[in-house]
Amino acid sequence: MPLANFSFAEDDLSLFETVEFKSSNFNSVPKWVKILDKMILENKDIEACEKNLTRCNNEFLKQWLFFLEQSKEIKNKEILLNSVNAFFNEWEYILDIDNWNLSDYWEIPSEFLEFSGDCEDYVIIKYYTLKKLGFKTNDLRIVIVKDIVRNGAHAVLAVYQNNQIYILDNLSTIALNDDLLTQYKPYYSINEKFKWIHFKKL
Repeated sequence: MPLANFSFAEDDLSLFETVEFKSSNFNSVPKWVKILDKMILENKDIEACEKNLTRCNNEFLKQWLFFLEQSKEIKNKEILLNSVNAFFNEWEYILDIDNWNLSDYWEIPSEFLEFSGDCEDYVIIKYYTLKKLGFKTNDLRIVIVKDIVRNGAHAVLAVYQNNQIYILDNLSTIALNDDLLTQYKPYYSINEKFKWIHFKKL
């Protein structure tokens, strides 16, 4: 593998103490590709609501935009991360089979706001919320992990700030540094630009 595809992340930080290999190929994550495609239309709806909130017909997007406006007043990034994490964690955890009659379905923000969802759905709306609040794409990653305590797959959001990696998790009320969450072993992480495969350091 060419050296250019080798990465320790944007800040020379190692997510969950792993070695990473970076690629721009999303073929192995079709659900994320669908999210990116659906967000093209979603963003048009969001922009229309932003231009004229009183005439916005989507009550769920209006609720989101109101939260975003309030959040812009928070200048401390760590406090902001905790606020975003806690706000969306108030939504009820609902399995995809109950919401969509599918074993695995990834939701765009308006779907989560209306129906709630499971772990990756919390992560997706937190990802796009932080983007709307000015966080750079390079500083955000959706991370699919194995939770070795619960013995199952899980999803969290990694946020790179101030030479640290904060993890936003629907199982935690506050954002925690990744080195505290030793129960998580990442399979892969993604944002709109890249996908990273993770391996345990030797």
